Order: sequence, then C-alpha cells, then structure tokens
Amino acid sequence: MLVRSSTGVSIHRATQVATLIALLLAALVAGALILLTALQASSGNVLRASVNGVRQGDATRAAILSFERSPDLLVRSQAEASTEQGLSDARSNARTEKQRAALERASAAVRQYFATANRPGAAPNEREQSLQEALTALNALSQTNIAEANSAVQRSARWDRWGDWLGYTGGGLLVATLLGAAIWLRRYVSEPSRDLQNAVGRFVGGDHEARAPEIGAAELRLTSMHFNRLALEQVRRREERLTYLSGVAHELREPLSALSMSLGLVAPDRALPPEPELRRLLALMKRHVERLNHQLGDFVETVRIESGRLELLTEVEDLNELVASLSEHFQGVTERHHVEIAVPGRPLVVRCDIIRIEEVITSLLANAARRSIDGAELRIALDVDQSEAVVTVNDDGEHLSSSELEHIWDHFKPTPTSTTNGLVGQGLSLSTVRRIVNAHGGEVFARREPDDSTTFGFRLPLLLRRPEQFPVQPEGSAPSPDGHQE
Repeated sequence: MLVRSSTGVSIHRATQVATLIALLLAALVAGALILLTALQASSGNVLRASVNGVRQGDATRAAILSFERSPDLLVRSQAEASTEQGLSDARSNARTEKQRAALERASAAVRQYFATANRPGAAPNEREQSLQEALTALNALSQTNIAEANSAVQRSARWDRWGDWLGYTGGGLLVATLLGAAIWLRRYVSEPSRDLQNAVGRFVGGDHEARAPEIGAAELRLTSMHFNRLALEQVRRREERLTYLSGVAHELREPLSALSMSLGLVAPDRALPPEPELRRLLALMKRHVERLNHQLGDFVETVRIESGRLELLTEVEDLNELVASLSEHFQGVTERHHVEIAVPGRPLVVRCDIIRIEEVITSLLANAARRSIDGAELRIALDVDQSEAVVTVNDDGEHLSSSELEHIWDHFKPTPTSTTNGLVGQGLSLSTVRRIVNAHGGEVFARREPDDSTTFGFRLPLLLRRPEQFPVQPEGSAPSPDGHQE
C-alpha cells in the first residue's frame, strides 16, 4: 500500500525558505555585532578620556600647588602656563555632558584662583579660599572622570555579555536551521529518492508489481506518481500485447487445424478419395492457405507499422470511387455478413496512400464482422463533414462500454468478439489503423449510436480541387496537404 505524505512543500520552495532564514539570521547577527562593536568602541573612548581627565586633573592640581608654594616668578609662570595647557587638553578629551560640566566648573575656579593670586593687595584669606575652591573643583572633575570611567567599564561589560548571548543564540539558530534542513532533506528528499530508485530498479529488473511510494517533496511525489502511472500503463500494454498475440495464435491455429484435417484425408497409407471429393479438399485447403496468408500478412504489417516503419506513397484519389470499387472485396472479407455501402454522388478528393486506406477500411470491416453474429448487416458509409471526408463502419454487434470505447484505439487493444467465422484474415489492429489515419493528417473515432449500434470511422482532409486539376506525382514523393509537390 502506498502512503501519501501530507507535505506539499517542494524542494525549490524549501531551499528558498531555508536560505532566506539563514540569510536573515546571518544579517541580524552581523548587524547586531557591528552595533555592539560600535558601542564597545564608544565605551572605550569614554574610558580613555576619563583616565586622561583624571591624569590631567592631578597634573593641574600639582601645578597650582607649585604656583602657590614657589616664590620664583619663573616657576610660577611655568606652573600657570602648564595649568592652562592641562585644562585645554582636558576640554578635548571630555566625552560626556557630566565631564564637560565638571571641567567648566574647574576651569572657572582655577581662573578665579590665578586672578586672585596675581592681584596685588589680595587678602591672604581670600587667596586661600580661592585656592581651596580651585582644588575642590579639580577634585570633583577627577571624581566625575572616575565615575564616567566606571560607567564605561560597566557598559562595556554589559555589551560584551550581549555580544556573547547574541553570538551563541545566532549560532544556535543557524545550526538549528541547518540541522532542520538536513532532517527535512533526509526525510522528504533522500529517503523518497531511494525508494523511487529502488522501485525503478525492481521494475526494470522484471518486478512489474513494483511501485514507488508517493511521499516526500512535491517534485518527488509528482515523479513517483508519473512513474506509477507509467508502470501501470506498461503492465496494461504488456497484457494487451499478450492478449493480442494470444488472439493471433488462436486465429492461426484454426486454418492450420483445418489444413491438418484435410491432409489427413489424403494420407500416404490411405487410398485417394474420388476426384470430386479430392477437388473439394484441394479447394478447401487453398482457401485455408489463403486465409492463413492473409492473417500472417496482417500480423507482419501490424508489427512493422507499430515499430514506426510506416511508409506512405500518396496520390490524389477520389474516396467515392475507392469505396464503391471495394464492394466486391468487402464481400470477400466476410462470407456470413451482408455488407451495405452508401456513397455520395459527387467526388470526394483526398491525398492518400490508396493501399493503406484500403487496409484501414478492410480492418474496420473485419473488426465489425468479428463483433457481429452471422447474418448481421454491416454498413459502410462515406460522407462529408465541412472540409473533411468521413468514412464510417456501423454494426449491430456486441455493445461496448464508454471505457472500452475510450481505449479501443490503444496499442494492441483487444476488441471483444462474438464470432470469427467466415473472416478472411483478422485485419490490422485498431492502433495500427489509427497510426495510418494520423499519418494522413486525419483522425479516428468510435461512438455508440442511439439505437445501441456501434460506429467506427475516420476523417481525412478534403482537397478543394478536382482530381484532374492535380499534376501527376512521382512515386514515393511527399506532397504537401494542399496538393503541391514539395
């Protein structure tokens, strides 16, 4: 029993989805890592600026104390210049609003101290107070830088943790996506492919019951479905060929048995029968030999045409004259049926291989005769349908179902028969008839009539001009459908 999978996802769609997910995850992880790198760089810059700010604040305090304690004017001048340079460098390193605000307060306090210290007649307590305010402001600047440095370190650690989490999570999702894709490929691609390969191998090896389970991805399910249909069709055609060959063997056995019985009457150890009886036996033997020759010829012709070696020698012909001239031949095909022919009173010109069309009509008649009881009437009609000539063979034989009519033209399809008595040869198979008609640019058909009779027939395209208006074609030429030589 074949189990159908519920999945309808194709390999192409699954590959697209997996690739899209992987690309999105990769882009997300890459973008997040770039952002985290930028944040880490910003925290590093703040940390470096904070450390530099602490160092510069310490250097500024040392310069102020050197200015305050040294009586040497040169030392005091250098200390004041060093202080201004340090504050200027600190401004270029300030990264945050807190650092810039603390720096502005410290700069103002230092400038106030130098202004007080350099002013003649400044009171000592005023100078001491301005010195303490400057040192306090510089100390506050250092504390601000230290706090900003600690904050930068904490942020950097936090971004580092986020980076680790993102890396592990993104990598895990990518691995999960790849693992899921691998599992899907194994379940819906690899295993169904192996099952399909095994089924094909068994079928080629002779196991005609081998079928592929219709599971897996959409492409494999469709391929398995087509293989199973092809396998069923091959088995059906094989059975039809065997049935057809069995029918051929049965048809050949009858005249051979009759010949054997006739020859038994003139055995070497027996006296010859009287001349009238002998002549009757010889005529009967000739008739069976002719019938056997017809059957073998039909069989060989069917095999040759079915193998693709159909050759047409087309000429411009009048189907009206062709069908009418075959009336005696039709009577010779079946001795125990009445054949009625109806043709129009005007020419119906077609381009055809006259021998092949005779074979087609004769085979349709033989098919109708096989399906009809002795004494039944077989009706052959030629008519016009728009731009086509239509040849039909109607009989009151065994009724065919719609399914039988649908496949009646298949390769080696056996036709239900009621009798084979009185037939000279069984004719070409209906599949061969279809091949010949199709090679002429026509089509075959079979239908059940309202009166329960069955009609087999074919259509051929008509030529618009009369036969005498066409040039004579060399034998074996390939004329175009409108009558012009190519």
